[in-house]
Amino acid sequence: MLRIRLLLFYNIAAWVFLLSLISLSLGCGRFQKDVTVDLPPYVNQLVIECYLEAGQQPTVLLTESSGYFDSPALPLVNNATVTLLNTTTGRGEVLRQSNAINFSTRKGYNFIGSRFIAPNTGQTYQIEATDDKGRRVVGTTTFLPPPQFTSIEARFNDQNKAFLFIRFPDNDPNASNYYRMVINRDSLTGFRESDFTFDARFTTNNEVTIGTNYRYEVGDTVIVSLYHIEKSFYDFLRSVQDAARANGNPFAQPTTIRSTVQGGFGVVAALAYDRRMFIIKEDELVYLPLPIR
Repeated sequence: MLRIRLLLFYNIAAWVFLLSLISLSLGCGRFQKDVTVDLPPYVNQLVIECYLEAGQQPTVLLTESSGYFDSPALPLVNNATVTLLNTTTGRGEVLRQSNAINFSTRKGYNFIGSRFIAPNTGQTYQIEATDDKGRRVVGTTTFLPPPQFTSIEARFNDQNKAFLFIRFPDNDPNASNYYRMVINRDSLTGFRESDFTFDARFTTNNEVTIGTNYRYEVGDTVIVSLYHIEKSFYDFLRSVQDAARANGNPFAQPTTIRSTVQGGFGVVAALAYDRRMFIIKEDELVYLPLPIR
């Protein structure tokens, strides 16, 4: 008799719990309310990307920004006037419109200059773009002294895996200097092992030391590029890295890209760098001639 009463009690309790859940779910519907938010119309702005490199023709990718809910696209702005001015010498040129891809860097552009950039440390360049809608974006950059590697070594562990031990002097110990290091496999457009930025606050006898992980083997072809960059370019790269880490992460702090230009978005930067290409051997690095750009 006791067992029957217990079973009856549990069955009644289960039904009461089920009915409570149904009642609660139906009641919650009364607390739901759809809210429509009228967003202000998005104003598209010019976006410019330009990297000046000694010995190369200047190229510019000019596009416009799009709203968050717009379909993903690359809206090129071809109806524009783009000028490059060396503010140090006063010499400039108007870039011609040409949609193309630089296959050595895998970067697209829609404006290109005819004059090759001279390797002059300390000279400043200004890029200005205006379009047929009256929009204007301007960026300025200066060629810094290029860095110089002191040495690059491959050091092996007992599993025949090597890490790279890289040293170079800080360009100016009395000033704040910023650097970017990029390590590629096989070619400049090959797999990118590392890409990071840093400042030179921590040096030993004015020398910066960088070490990688144990990820290399005998026979690997590696290209190490070290850039001496401006503070504005450093801030831009850091903000891009932060935005990439925050993308899709609900717990990450939202990040705004820190442009180096005025009147729009984007980056204008002069590239001053040192680069080494080599094959890793057991006892040494066999250096190779750099690929022609």
